[in-house]
Amino acid sequence: MLPKLHDRVYRELLEALLELQNLSIAPHIDSPSLEKQYALVKEIFNHRALKLTEEGMDGASASRWLSVQIEINRAVRLLQNDLLFFRSARQSSTRQTRLKTLCDRIEQLIGYCQVLLQEKEA
Repeated sequence: MLPKLHDRVYRELLEALLELQNLSIAPHIDSPSLEKQYALVKEIFNHRALKLTEEGMDGASASRWLSVQIEINRAVRLLQNDLLFFRSARQSSTRQTRLKTLCDRIEQLIGYCQVLLQEKEA
């Protein structure tokens, strides 16, 4: 079970990711808005989530949390590359492929947050 502080941080991260997802599926994608929202996601993760510890968790929950935390860290870094590749794409077909990759990565991150938040409810 996640402590309350963890719950708050991951809910905040989830909200930021959902907003990023909304921006990425908008009819007219605004790259600067995507970049700004990504910066918020990265800030929440780097300055709040990475500072969390397993204190107050039982052994199984701590192990699961740490595994998911590592995956979120990896996916957040890869998302930055996805945004860079999307922004630099010039051809429409390449841009669409990059956008799909970007959306898939955001969906993956949302899933990780939901896994952690569901663990609190379980």
